[in-house]
Amino acid sequence: VEAGGLDHQALLARLAAMEDKVAKAEQGKRAAEDKQRLAEKKQNSLENKLDSQLALKSSMEESSHRAKMFKTVDVCFVIDCTQSMQPFIDSAKAKIVDIGEIVLQMMGFGGSVRFGIVAYRDVDVGCGDHPVVLPFTDNVLDARAFLGALEAKGGGDWCEDVLSGLDAAVNLEWKSKVRLLYLISQTPNHGSRFHSYAAGEAHYVGPVKVFTFDDFVDTNKQGLHTDNLMELIRKKEIWFHCLEISGATAQMFEVFASKYDDKNSGFFLKVLPMKASADSFLSAVRNASWSSIESSVQRLSALTCAAEFQGPMMNIEIDMRPIDWAKMEGWISMIVDLVTYQVTDTSIKKAVEDRLPKSTVQHKVRVAPRPFNKGAMRYAYAMFDDTTESQLVAKLYASKKGKYRSVEVLRGDVWTQAFAQYFATQFNKRYDGKPLQFVQAQLMTQVKDGKPGAMMCVEPFIPGEYKKQTNNHNYVGNNSEIAQAFSHFTHDYSGGQMMVTDIQGVCNTLTDPQIHCKHNVFGCGNLGTNGFDAFFMVHECGKVCKDLKLKENPLQVHLPRENGKASSPDFEGASRHLSAWAIRKSAKEALQKRKRGPVWIA
Repeated sequence: VEAGGLDHQALLARLAAMEDKVAKAEQGKRAAEDKQRLAEKKQNSLENKLDSQLALKSSMEESSHRAKMFKTVDVCFVIDCTQSMQPFIDSAKAKIVDIGEIVLQMMGFGGSVRFGIVAYRDVDVGCGDHPVVLPFTDNVLDARAFLGALEAKGGGDWCEDVLSGLDAAVNLEWKSKVRLLYLISQTPNHGSRFHSYAAGEAHYVGPVKVFTFDDFVDTNKQGLHTDNLMELIRKKEIWFHCLEISGATAQMFEVFASKYDDKNSGFFLKVLPMKASADSFLSAVRNASWSSIESSVQRLSALTCAAEFQGPMMNIEIDMRPIDWAKMEGWISMIVDLVTYQVTDTSIKKAVEDRLPKSTVQHKVRVAPRPFNKGAMRYAYAMFDDTTESQLVAKLYASKKGKYRSVEVLRGDVWTQAFAQYFATQFNKRYDGKPLQFVQAQLMTQVKDGKPGAMMCVEPFIPGEYKKQTNNHNYVGNNSEIAQAFSHFTHDYSGGQMMVTDIQGVCNTLTDPQIHCKHNVFGCGNLGTNGFDAFFMVHECGKVCKDLKLKENPLQVHLPRENGKASSPDFEGASRHLSAWAIRKSAKEALQKRKRGPVWIA
């Protein structure tokens, strides 16, 4: 060292400086690599966001095309066109454009409406053409012109030929998804089935005979023809409304309802009170439209998702006793493998290729011999994990079909819960309220003699009262705004590729969801784009959706709502006990007020 001119301390200092230089170089290299990784992460994030936005735009365009198919409405008015009905014809003429605008506003983007009109009179000579028909047209001005050209005339006795008008209406070319039929009638059809007057019975003013009630009291149309007609209206999925001007038509409407109403299909005749004013006519039709469009959309939503889960089902007796976690008498002990999947992004490709990160552990468990509950598709068994000393629930499909025991279906159910929790994490970052959490599901495989056996899905047991807020197509419960907003969020966040539905659980701890997706990877509850459409048909965006700036979907409709429910009025308000003389009182007074007398009230 001395010979080289360097002492020991100087050498150490030089070595330390070299090491420091190397360390700084390494630090700089790591910082550059971190910066590069961060830049790549940001770039990937931007690309994923852009891809998601483009995918959502494409999905919304596809929804727009489907909306134009679903959001079609046929509206047909069947109107009594005998002499004293002119005020009601004028009311229809004055408000039919407004009715078209109201219906279009309800249906929202892509909506279209067609109008058809049938004007009926009576079978008497002198009534002119009967019935007079305007086939369905999408030009509301044509409908208004048709009404303007109608002349109320004829009508010998009190009853009219209502059934011929309805015959003509039902034979129109109904082709829209929503079908609304309105009967505007002051008096009933001929036939003792529709009123209480005898053959030849007449109305007198003093000694003067004013009119007979029914000159065709024994008509053949009142029997099987009427029954078949009402069933045909229902089978054509036409929502039937009767605008009640007086109590004279009450018995006829009851006969119609007895053959038209069907609780299985959800079709019920609606009776709405109406007066001889344009505003009354508009109000009656608007109120009926709210209710029937909602019912029709609900029905369309359900039919859009035709039940895939069908076939022979197991019938296992439910154990109604409280779960005895302390004794667990008679429970079956077994060794099982439990597989857990992790989701870190919305990449369906990883799920399709079975590349989701997973971990497997082997535990000893005990399972109750009988289920403690049953949902729409699966039985729920109490299960205790002896390894972790935790309470679980094992779920078994009720269907006897072999595919519901397959690894593809059961793994899809576990993936569903994992993806749902990923979406919940993203939702919670943007939502200021109480966070949502989905319990972690696992795929359980029984290990018997070292070989894999039966498989089930398991998840933590959640004590408390379960509440179902939505299902996987057209049900939305009361106070389900957050659940609906979450489903809407998952659709938009995934770029219109997925949607988490069937939201249920205890408070904000949720379980057993379903995911709709264009790929067949999420079990039997995956209804694809049909599921998207079914949800949006009954979903109304609330404050949470607006705060999250979620995009309104073309399939959504705009019904007036209160507390998340469509606010349709009570239709049973009209008096049904007016005297015979008051049958056409409102029309008579309206005509006299307009100085269009003398008035023939028969």
